[in-house]
Formats: sequence, structure tokens, C-alpha cells
Amino acid sequence: MEINKNGTTRIKYNLLIYFLFMLIAVIGILYGNAIRNSHSFLRVWDYQNLLIMLLGIPFLFLQSKANLPNFWDLSVSIRKRLIKPAFLGQYLEYLTFW
Repeated sequence: MEINKNGTTRIKYNLLIYFLFMLIAVIGILYGNAIRNSHSFLRVWDYQNLLIMLLGIPFLFLQSKANLPNFWDLSVSIRKRLIKPAFLGQYLEYLTFW
């Protein structure tokens, strides 16, 4: 029984984080549309992109079964979770300018 409760808790936690990402995207869409006229180079997401993001929700339930780590799994260090992807993103951004 304890495994089911723990699995359910992890799924709820993943859903919460996923919906926080969705909220950040909605705020970005609203803010981007508000300032779009003053910045001609600005590219703003459409609301259809949120529908595409919603397609990922069923995969949150399969994440543990596929042995993929949860969003804030304790077995993944902060360095692997945040620092390495940030440096990789900066490096790839640097490459696009050259």
C-alpha cells in the first residue's frame, strides 16, 4: 500500500510542476501579446502551443514505469539537473551566433 501512496504522490507532484510550467507559458503569452506592438522582432507563442504541451500530461503517468526520474527526484543531483543543462544551453546559444 505504501508504494501506491508514494507513486500517487509523485504523480501529483509531477502534475503540479507541469501545470506551473503551463502557467509560466500562459503568463509569457499574455505579457508577450501586451508588448508585441512596441517590439517588432518579438516572437510570441500562440495558444495552440499550450494544447501541444497538454499532450505531455498522459506521459507523466508513465514516467515512473519507464524508469525515468521525476522532475525533482532526489537521485538526480542539482548539478545534473540544473547546472549542466544551463551551461549546455549557454554553449549552444553561443554556437548559434558564430
